Amino acid sequence: MMAVSLAVRYPNNDIETRKTLSELFTDFGYRVYSAGRPPMDLQSFWLDGYVRYFSGRQLQGLYTNRPHAELNPEAALRYALLLFQRALKDGEDNWKNHYMIGKCMGKLLTYIEAYSAEDVLQNYVESIKVCPEKSSETIFEPHHKLISAATKYVLANKLDPKRACEILDASRFSKGIDHVESRESFVMYALEVLKKMKSADKPKWHHRMTNRIARLRYEELNDLAGARTEFGALWSHRGVQLSIWKPEFERPGRHFIYASQYTMFYAELLEQVGDCTTIEALSKRLRRVPHGLYKHTEVWGLVFEKYIECLRRTGEVPNFFEDEVFNNVLWDEFTTQSQKLDTYCNNPKDSQSPTIGLLREVFELRRLNGGLAKNPAIDDLLADTYAKLYQELVPGILEQEKEQQLNPMSLKNMMFDAPPASTTSVPATASTLPTGGVKMDLDLPLRAKSTKVYRRDLISKATNLCKEMNQTPSSAKPGSTAPSVRPFQYGF
Repeated sequence: MMAVSLAVRYPNNDIETRKTLSELFTDFGYRVYSAGRPPMDLQSFWLDGYVRYFSGRQLQGLYTNRPHAELNPEAALRYALLLFQRALKDGEDNWKNHYMIGKCMGKLLTYIEAYSAEDVLQNYVESIKVCPEKSSETIFEPHHKLISAATKYVLANKLDPKRACEILDASRFSKGIDHVESRESFVMYALEVLKKMKSADKPKWHHRMTNRIARLRYEELNDLAGARTEFGALWSHRGVQLSIWKPEFERPGRHFIYASQYTMFYAELLEQVGDCTTIEALSKRLRRVPHGLYKHTEVWGLVFEKYIECLRRTGEVPNFFEDEVFNNVLWDEFTTQSQKLDTYCNNPKDSQSPTIGLLREVFELRRLNGGLAKNPAIDDLLADTYAKLYQELVPGILEQEKEQQLNPMSLKNMMFDAPPASTTSVPATASTLPTGGVKMDLDLPLRAKSTKVYRRDLISKATNLCKEMNQTPSSAKPGSTAPSVRPFQYGF
């Protein structure tokens, strides 16, 4: 600030000095722009805890207050734009000045309508004209920003597709591609330009073209498989480690922004295609390696949510399924049947139901979260999954016990590990009757018999069951063979 102030106060028309001042304005503009954009987000201009003493009027005496108002994003962009315009007076041959003027004007369009879409794009065109072209290395930044901004304005109906194609002729990557006149055709036009840019990037340092191609396929063409394949090229180590480099002219700190954005977009794609295996590995790595991401908690919250949605959809677990299953189940009946279910699931020979594997996967995700993401959906999924397991296996277990009681010496019953049921006549209780056949005992308090099964009871039962199964060496895994007790089917 002092250097700029002295330069304005004591001007010098020397060519060398003017060039130096142009570089000073460019560097200062970069600093203001960077401070106002993520990851800084104007934090360097916050006034928390910074007060000054002021002399009051009319016997008010001394008082403390903030020295000035905090800088807002619009003011920061306006100031950075002014600095780059000052730098442009003696630095027209510097492509960065035209490039950053276009970026500032484009960001200001969200606050004021002082510029048109063509005004913004013309700055990128001027940047391309003065950008040095090397035979061995191409500066992709102005080319990518031109096609990216033009695509955004066309899709937002702020620019005619035909006029956008005419402006894009300034980039050498649009040569040989026919102009289009419709919005849908312009998407294909933009994809062709981006593919040519991606092919020209021989060292594979630039990743933004791949991201833009994947997003256009996903958002505009609804090509989920194509977007997944395209974007998967940025991930290595079985698709869970982001492998992107920092290009030479990338603004400091932007690498962490891209890493967070790409991780969230990748999780959304994995959830859409139902790839729970990859999103599970991504979640474990994200939880184990928190550094390298901007706002890691927010990123984890979204990945956590997408993983829950993926498990619910691929596991075919309906919402609010616990209410449907346990709405008419009494507490004593639930306690008895859940104990039988625990015994069955902890038997290595029997615990091979896919729903058991799903329940364990939900439990592991809940434990992996560790309370970082405050999302009650994981408890809902755990309770609904346990309800699905209860509905599938408990009727079959009860039917098997009934067969043992009727014919304890049959070959089928002798194959089970459990001893045959006693043939001695016993009174019918909640533990011996199947679901829905509870007999009330009038000698006991009625309040205990009519207790409802709550969600916290299901979560507790599911958690204890998974902990017990984790102690069993040969517990079930997702995708195992069918259970020895066939899931009960109503009406079949």
